[in-house]
Amino acid sequence: GGVFEAIINGHRPAIPDDMPTEYKCILEECWHPNPKRRPWFCDLSPRLQTMATEVATIEQAGEERAARDERRRAIESQDADHGGSPSAGTYSTRTPSSPGLSLHEASRPTASTNLE
Repeated sequence: GGVFEAIINGHRPAIPDDMPTEYKCILEECWHPNPKRRPWFCDLSPRLQTMATEVATIEQAGEERAARDERRRAIESQDADHGGSPSAGTYSTRTPSSPGLSLHEASRPTASTNLE
């Protein structure tokens, strides 16, 4: 009875509203009432691999953002320890969009940066 009967009768768990669309699509395809219309795993595998890569990319971006924030807080803390504040120092206004300037170079203190 119970769960097995509910599934046979087409009942499925509720899909959370915040579930990414691609996950929702896969669930709904796999739960199709007609088993012949359900996807084969060999068709799902590349989609699942793409989704896993996207999640890993998002997580890596979050880790990189956290590391940048930590570096910024460390610089601000050093500046505060020396009696100044970030607004009291002279900081480069160059940005990663400046011609010829990489993101790595933009995050590095420049000769005009006052950290003391």
